[in-house]
Amino acid sequence: MASPPQRTPRLAPEVRREQLLDAALDVLTEGGFDAVTVEAVARRAGVTRPVLYDMFGDLGGLMVALIDREERAALAPLLDIVGVGGDPGKDVDPEEFLVDAIGAFLRAVKANPRTWRLVLMPPRGTSGELRERIRRSRRMLAERITELLDWGIARRGGPGGLDHGLAARVIVAAGEDAARLMLAHPRRFSLERLTSITRDLLALLPADAQASGSPPPPVPGAASASSSAPASASADAAPPAVGPGRRVPRAQRREQLIDVALELVAEEGFGALSMEAVARRAGINRVVVYRSFANLQLLLVAMLRRGDQRTRASLDAVLPTEPGQQ
Repeated sequence: MASPPQRTPRLAPEVRREQLLDAALDVLTEGGFDAVTVEAVARRAGVTRPVLYDMFGDLGGLMVALIDREERAALAPLLDIVGVGGDPGKDVDPEEFLVDAIGAFLRAVKANPRTWRLVLMPPRGTSGELRERIRRSRRMLAERITELLDWGIARRGGPGGLDHGLAARVIVAAGEDAARLMLAHPRRFSLERLTSITRDLLALLPADAQASGSPPPPVPGAASASSSAPASASADAAPPAVGPGRRVPRAQRREQLIDVALELVAEEGFGALSMEAVARRAGINRVVVYRSFANLQLLLVAMLRRGDQRTRASLDAVLPTEPGQQ
């Protein structure tokens, strides 16, 4: 005699909700966003599809709920670390505060690696909703760090002339990269090693230093073809804007498309980069993009070359190539 089918055990709604969200995160982590379906999540949770529909309405509702939960899990420790306004207090040493904040952030990443992999190392097929949430969180964090720099630099006594807003974005980017290193290679890049380098870098930055405020160095080979350009114009300036539908020299069009692609990657990440997305942002037909770059790989190579040129120019300007050179 066949045994009757087993029924899904009844759970409290809040328990069932967390179970389904955990199952969705499991599927997403293993297969990317494209693998997350109602059937896959229900199968992983050991429930029928109607249970998921009753709880979230549809797959879209499930994904928004998952992103909401993971965003809260990531933001909560960050807000605890940097606070939500004001300065940390007159008795707090700004250098120790920064070192402690970096350490606390990395401990939070280490304690919740799946959430932070989703934020910092998103799997393929990443949703636009998640990208927008990450951008919004970065902006909020950078604004708060700018406030802390206003307090900390004044209390430390320098360096003077520092662009606090830009420095805050650099700190956010460096913190994210440190977290990625720790997630990808936890033995090689331990929490202690990454925290220690923060203290070492602060020791290299004297309080009485003064930011030069000098313009960015020129990019080799990027000088204007016109000798009549004003001497004050930066050699690293962007090429003239190209209007939609306007016929322009191929070299100028290539430079425009590289700029557009770099902007797209900076705002949305490499997952959003495609020939169609570049064409849409540039306001041209994608055929024009393919005329300049036969495929996405060639566009990527051109982007990397541009980045390499600018990096080399910047390093040449700040690092001497010979001992004793200023």
